[in-house]
Amino acid sequence: MIEKEISKILSKYLNSFVDKTHWKENNEYDILMDVFGITPSLKRENRQYRGRELWMCWQLIVSKVAELSCWDEYKPAQRIWQDEPIDLIIWNDAIDTKYRVWSWDSWTLKKFKKYWAMIREDMWYRPVMLMVRDDNLPAAMTALRKWTWEVYIWDDSFDYLLDKTWFDLKSYLISMKWELSL
Repeated sequence: MIEKEISKILSKYLNSFVDKTHWKENNEYDILMDVFGITPSLKRENRQYRGRELWMCWQLIVSKVAELSCWDEYKPAQRIWQDEPIDLIIWNDAIDTKYRVWSWDSWTLKKFKKYWAMIREDMWYRPVMLMVRDDNLPAAMTALRKWTWEVYIWDDSFDYLLDKTWFDLKSYLISMKWELSL
């Protein structure tokens, strides 16, 4: 059942990538790029679009795995005032998913600090960040850890999910490879 639901999400994003006929210096792959057969050069042609789409795909996959595996301990994203500080809750962890954190302007800095306070002090959850990419801005990582966000990157994100959901998402994604016909 989990595999079927993840496949639906991946199919939706495959179609989105194929619909964009235009897809610049990073030559590294990640597991989601590999699933869709997106090369670094193809991604560079439209970096912001691809990164945003891969992030949303990651968020939906993580949420679906948690929902189907931890149904009695799962809560979807919650809107607080005008914000949605987290993407899901499992057990006592309020999780925010990110493909990567690259922008670190003052607005982003204030947002993560504010979200930490909301999650930890108002909602009484442990703030957790699950990221795909390991080439995040170092200043962003320092600030997140300063505010005691539990930050999991790349393999650690998959290990965290396996531990919490008992589903091996990394192995499943490695088995799912589609070639984009652009």
